[in-house]
Amino acid sequence: MARPRKRKRLSESEEDQKRLGIENESKESTYSGPEINHPVLSCFYHNILTLRQYLLSRLPETSKRRRRAITLFGFEDVDIQSCPRSADIPRKDILRLLDTTIVGFDNGIVPCRDDDYEHDLAVFSQQVPGSSLGSTLAPGDTLQSEIVDFVIWHFFKHNAKPSHILCRGFLRASGPSRNGLNLRAALGIPGVVSYFPNTHVETVKSPIWSTVLASLGRGGDRVMLDLLIHCTLFVSLEDRSGNYSQLSGIWHSR
Repeated sequence: MARPRKRKRLSESEEDQKRLGIENESKESTYSGPEINHPVLSCFYHNILTLRQYLLSRLPETSKRRRRAITLFGFEDVDIQSCPRSADIPRKDILRLLDTTIVGFDNGIVPCRDDDYEHDLAVFSQQVPGSSLGSTLAPGDTLQSEIVDFVIWHFFKHNAKPSHILCRGFLRASGPSRNGLNLRAALGIPGVVSYFPNTHVETVKSPIWSTVLASLGRGGDRVMLDLLIHCTLFVSLEDRSGNYSQLSGIWHSR
């Protein structure tokens, strides 16, 4: 009597693909993440996407290599030469970031244009020696940190008291006297001082976010700028299904 064939044990990557609905190579090429349906956030934003879906929506259809890298990121090892530390980040952390982080925004997705930020980038680069923002360099760890610094500087340039969550703990250096506050220069952010650490800033400057930026390739800095300036980010709380914490965007207390 013939023995029944043993079922092939799936690898960790294959288990992740099965869990998220990727069953074969043809589906891998079109996968954009799980469907998002959040009844509360849907009341405040016309558009709700996962981070993976948002990034794919910002890449041209002709950029097949970059789109495939984002599609498979977390399922397969993606060669990101500009971000060597990417190999040290567990796949499950990348999957969690890309497929559970929610991006909310009100307007339709409009491809980012270089001239939208060109003037502010030029001013910022002149004030920060060695800045690589707006250059042709491939994105990496340093550039992600600069992008976050630019976002904070950008909001303070246009508003004395911005309500963006990444600006919490920062003040304009030229503002009125603040007795009792332990003010110190915010390194990399001209004209801005810090009076307490902002953990949200530390998070979006972390290696995993640098890896996401690097996976976007050249021009990814504009995609990241649009994400942090024009969108609101919510991260899923571990062990609390359906509950989210705001990571970036205009502060919502409701």
